[in-house]
Amino acid sequence: MVLWGILVTGQAQAGDAPGKPTGKEVPHATEPARPVEKLDEPVASPELQEANQKLRQAAEHGNAEAQFELGMRYAEGKGMPKDLVQAHMWMNLAASQGKESAIRMHDELARRMTPAQNAQADELSNKWKASHP
Repeated sequence: MVLWGILVTGQAQAGDAPGKPTGKEVPHATEPARPVEKLDEPVASPELQEANQKLRQAAEHGNAEAQFELGMRYAEGKGMPKDLVQAHMWMNLAASQGKESAIRMHDELARRMTPAQNAQADELSNKWKASHP
């Protein structure tokens, strides 16, 4: 692979093709590599994980501010994988309680999502509301 050849040797080799092993690859990682699609996901500190857990508990109990903040953390990938569907769901719940910032963010997220993602988020928030009367 051209990129791999560049990383290992500093230059691309003739005949190197993307995705094709060259036999020149040198493993030097001491721990398993994270999949490429996961590289931009933050590794949360124990403190952030604990804070997110407490925030989720408050959000689950219907606290609109916690729902908004949890939605923001999902939208930004702060201490958890970025997930626009979950972000939209929590914003929808906070917005349904009249939280103005959640209404604005809900609308912004909706514009960034596909119709299928919007429908999934709406379904999740409707299920949540039905199970938390």
